[in-house]
Amino acid sequence: MRVLLNMFNAEVIDDRIFVISECYDKKVACFDDKENQWNSLTNMNVHKLLMSTCVIKNLPNASDYAYKHRDKLMEEKRKKMLYSTNQ
Repeated sequence: MRVLLNMFNAEVIDDRIFVISECYDKKVACFDDKENQWNSLTNMNVHKLLMSTCVIKNLPNASDYAYKHRDKLMEEKRKKMLYSTNQ
């Protein structure tokens, strides 16, 4: 999969590279080195300009700030990809 991003930020979380594009793209992608491939995750519903990202370690209440169904994000994407491939 080829993912084109313009003006982006990147972070490493759980051994994956997450890339969030700025401006008008609204794209979020993830590189999984175990599979050696990029996966387009979602499109954000807001325009972003001059944003920044960070990873905070040892935050005791990190779950308060995290997406509640994060464990399902990749699995849902894989199911959608498999479904569209089999059609």
